[in-house]
Amino acid sequence: MPDTKIRFLADNMLGTLAKWLRILGYDTAYSPRWDDNELARIARAQGRLLLTRDLELTKRRGLRALLIESQCLEEQIAQVIRACGLGLDNPFSRCPTCNTSLEEA
Repeated sequence: MPDTKIRFLADNMLGTLAKWLRILGYDTAYSPRWDDNELARIARAQGRLLLTRDLELTKRRGLRALLIESQCLEEQIAQVIRACGLGLDNPFSRCPTCNTSLEEA
């Protein structure tokens, strides 16, 4: 069974990836205003996997991070799915804008 409990944090270079992970049903925190120190603090405090294109940020102690290698959205999604062993069984369950769980109307 896929790990739908994994929670992500995307840096400011990965806003589109964050939106699509939310569409796929994954809890993905994102704000273009968060600097590197704030990202590291949030990731540690909330137990989130930081998704980043910044190699130096991945080297911070005590931080779980995945360096996103491509600039192509499809390749970014594929990398996250492979690296985290994700499934696609819960799409359209989160708001792509605010990350809240959606409820049936």
